[in-house]
Amino acid sequence: MKILGASATLAWGMRNYVSISMLVSMALLGYEFKPGPTFAGLVLVNSLISAVTVVPDIINNFSQSSISLTRITEFLTSGDYTNYIQPVDKKLSDTHDILVDNLNVSWAGSSTPCVKDIDLHIHRGEFIAIVGAVGSGKSALLRSLVGNMSISGSVQMNPNVAFVE
Repeated sequence: MKILGASATLAWGMRNYVSISMLVSMALLGYEFKPGPTFAGLVLVNSLISAVTVVPDIINNFSQSSISLTRITEFLTSGDYTNYIQPVDKKLSDTHDILVDNLNVSWAGSSTPCVKDIDLHIHRGEFIAIVGAVGSGKSALLRSLVGNMSISGSVQMNPNVAFVE
């Protein structure tokens, strides 16, 4: 921690340290102090230090831009969206908004289901809350209902249903 504090002090005071060092060097070399050259030298040192202190920000911005470009390229070249949901059967659309039978949900890249054997019949106009402990599968269940996860089983849903996560 002491090293971090010392490096921060050194970095923040660099402009003053270099300016003082320049003036001491001029005095030791016997340079005659005149206002014009002395202030010109100080302005030059301060300008160079300002330019050098921007370099880490430039490197950081370049790195972030590169990462963002990679993510955007990955998104734009990804495959088409796969909708795993079937529309609600016409006969059931008058009574139900969501019909789920024997639903098993797995996260991408996992063969083990995180939600198993769910049967859910939600009637038209019902207000439902999915509650449970952290990691119990609430988000996985909701994402499977909107078609964002790989599922096995039957899910039929009215397209006019709203979800809040």
